[in-house]
Amino acid sequence: MTDNLIAARLRIAAAREEYLAEHPLDPHENALLGHDLDGMPAGFLTMPNLGDMQIVAAKLGTEYLAICHDEDSVEEWINLVLKLAQSPELAGIMFANVLRGMNLLIGSILERAGLTDAMTGIAVEGWTKDFSDFKEQS
Repeated sequence: MTDNLIAARLRIAAAREEYLAEHPLDPHENALLGHDLDGMPAGFLTMPNLGDMQIVAAKLGTEYLAICHDEDSVEEWINLVLKLAQSPELAGIMFANVLRGMNLLIGSILERAGLTDAMTGIAVEGWTKDFSDFKEQS
């Protein structure tokens, strides 16, 4: 990992910690009553404020794009999301919102760089490949 990437990761982590200290994400802020198949109460599902979660997820998306340049960084980032979410179900919802947040940024970067046609070609080519042997090639 380069010195620039290490410095970037430290700056981003500090900014994230500062933001979360001022705007804590409470995964259990709201409780929704669950029901079984017979309509009887069956416990609670807890959720954060969804607007707050979407904002945090968008911020996590920009963090991912900035620092996840190798497998170890991706693993660390995934663990960060799991830690913030505190449940696999909420982590899944957050991952979906991360993608939504990255969507506009990636689209803008591709358009600005004139790469839209190239990415379309890569996507079309991806649908024609058999990825079952991908492990053997790497």
